[in-house]
Amino acid sequence: MESFHPGKKTLLFSILCAFLSTKNGRNLGAEIFHKHIKLKLLFCLPLSLRCKIVLAVMNMPLKQSRMVMYLATRPWGAQWDAITKISKEGWSGHWIAPQARSSSVEHTAKEADLIIYFIHGGGFRVGHSLMYTDSFMRIIHRLKEKGMDARIFSIDYGLCPEVQFDRSKQDCMDGYRYLVKELQIDPKRIVLMGDSAGGNLVIHCCSEIGKSGVADDLEPPAGNVQISPWVNIDTSETIRDGVVYEDCLNRRTFDRMDHGEYYGCRTEMDKEKVLRDASISPMYGTFVGLCPTLVTYGSTEVFQDDVQRMIEVYRRDGVSVDVVKKKAPHIWIICNMLSPNDRVWKEGCSVLADWCAKCV
Repeated sequence: MESFHPGKKTLLFSILCAFLSTKNGRNLGAEIFHKHIKLKLLFCLPLSLRCKIVLAVMNMPLKQSRMVMYLATRPWGAQWDAITKISKEGWSGHWIAPQARSSSVEHTAKEADLIIYFIHGGGFRVGHSLMYTDSFMRIIHRLKEKGMDARIFSIDYGLCPEVQFDRSKQDCMDGYRYLVKELQIDPKRIVLMGDSAGGNLVIHCCSEIGKSGVADDLEPPAGNVQISPWVNIDTSETIRDGVVYEDCLNRRTFDRMDHGEYYGCRTEMDKEKVLRDASISPMYGTFVGLCPTLVTYGSTEVFQDDVQRMIEVYRRDGVSVDVVKKKAPHIWIICNMLSPNDRVWKEGCSVLADWCAKCV
């Protein structure tokens, strides 16, 4: 896939989106733009072009990539009314709970019918807990239609290069402990969900919960959802010759994500051994006893072969696994920017909501 450099019109459009999504932008113009115009404009762009735009952002220098992604994906206007920030030692996160007051969102969390604990993707180096707020709101609305009081807790864990991989995993485990131990939420009403790198972290959390000597003080969640999970960090064989991909990732992206120190690689020679360790690349692990699992992916994304191998591993180990596949790129089901069209994105959010509801 060729690199793409957004022109001045694209940058101006991004600035407009950022201005209208400011935290204080609860004005009529912002409401009209985001509810009725933004997605229509978005889906007017060919999917291939949208993939290239995301690819360009992912391949930017780290500081720029983080800034542009945040400006393009942060909540807008009235959405902030449903969001409550939580800060803990070493990590933070946000509650998305439209029906709960900010002052009581923690105190009433254990009364909810369903808590979705979300771990965002971004190659362990970019992204933030509110980057899918549009999808979060649709999922919660769908569950409300089913008579369920559902809330989403989305974590901001430590990113590379500021921390190492073990710290990122520990942050996500601490987020689960926060829900179960501090807020006393019944694990049977919690579903873990994550996309891409976040899907990798979801797998690690579900594997560690209940493991003797590691997290044996925790009960497993009701289920987990892995959206285009990054299951093999050794990407040397991920992209296959002769396969046509339509995606937002390419070899250059993997090169930028290849931070040996983050994964604990001491030398270039031991990189393959480290990256193929099951504690980093779950595709090489065993998962007997894993809680019910939903895996979603696209048939045009670069991770398709690795995800298919992961599904085979689950079936080998007797895991109850459901699979949703669409002719679409990476994370299409949760990211409207990468969904083929408005209908597919909305239907995808409903699929996620319905599967989570079934778990509890």
